[in-house]
Amino acid sequence: MHFYKVRKNDFIEMALHHVIAIFLCTGAYLLNLWETAILIAFIHDIAEVICNFVKLCAETHYHNVSAVMFLYLMLVWFYTRVYVFSHFIYFIWSHKTLDFKSPLVWPYMCYLLTCLLILQCYWFLLFCKLLFRFIRSGITEDTVEKTEIDSDN
Repeated sequence: MHFYKVRKNDFIEMALHHVIAIFLCTGAYLLNLWETAILIAFIHDIAEVICNFVKLCAETHYHNVSAVMFLYLMLVWFYTRVYVFSHFIYFIWSHKTLDFKSPLVWPYMCYLLTCLLILQCYWFLLFCKLLFRFIRSGITEDTVEKTEIDSDN
């Protein structure tokens, strides 16, 4: 879908996220690491449900509800996608208890998980910028979603 839609400002971040996710899911499937893949998907899905509620509330006239849901999203996002996920990655880096079937696969999978964590932290910082801009000026629009790059470039 990235190649057919009009490109937005977050095209590179989202493309990088999807490439990393494809490699991680494919690697987990090929190496029979279902427990790891399910845990990563579960950690990400918790915040995704709330993210969809925030998007729903943002399309209504109830800006106070949207703001409260956004704060709740930030709390859940930080706890699940930054705090818990970073501990999960640290466990994999420090305790080589998972059987990766090859010594070459372990650093590759850990590197991809770390890249995914960096993206999660970057997005959380964008959430913080949105929150501070709302507090200062009352603007609730996300400029990443609203500003589109010309599709001819």
